[in-house]
Amino acid sequence: MNNLLQLMRNMASIYAKKGVPYLENIESCSNFPKFKEALDNLKLSDLDMPYDKKYLYNPDEPLKYLKIIDEENLGMGIFFFPDGKGFHTHDHPGMMVATKILDGTLLSRSFEPLDVERQKHLHKIIAESRENEPGCAKDLEAGLIVKDLGTKELKTGQAAYLTPLHRNVHNVKAVGETAMLDVFIPNYSHRHFYTLVKDQENKDHRRLIMKLKGTTFNSIQLKYEDYKNK
Repeated sequence: MNNLLQLMRNMASIYAKKGVPYLENIESCSNFPKFKEALDNLKLSDLDMPYDKKYLYNPDEPLKYLKIIDEENLGMGIFFFPDGKGFHTHDHPGMMVATKILDGTLLSRSFEPLDVERQKHLHKIIAESRENEPGCAKDLEAGLIVKDLGTKELKTGQAAYLTPLHRNVHNVKAVGETAMLDVFIPNYSHRHFYTLVKDQENKDHRRLIMKLKGTTFNSIQLKYEDYKNK
């Protein structure tokens, strides 16, 4: 675990100096293979915390998120999904995300933005609260064009990665109770959820229409040290 944390901090430090271009080709960087190996070897038991399934996977409560690291350029935590729960289609603007299934099975449907600059433009409209201007509203209605990469099943021990250019948009759904660890570089500052509709102009692509009200999700935030000593 300590080795993984150190590798994560090294990568976050490089990102702080080089910015988003570093993340766009991170899989070819010299320190990525060691990070991937450390993440592949990580087990739930390495986190040294109680695994209280009755509490963590209570379907009558909001989704639980165990926050392990929460810094400007680095985030790490575990989502605990009850059976059938997950996230609607959402994006990770300018980010690298590494996902590791610690327990259970997850279905992840990924999409690749065909115009990253447009994705940034849509986020800027929202960030500047300009969505009600006629021109902005028209842009948002036009949506984000992506390539549908299909659905992948991730089981206990398996990992997956996305970058600012590749698989940046996805949705996930748990098959049975599932613990999903995510590493974020940089840390999440904002996200947006999308509604999927068919693109009539190109049968090989799909258009995602941004939901203006779908920028957050309801969850119970747990601090690692507090829960670890529970």
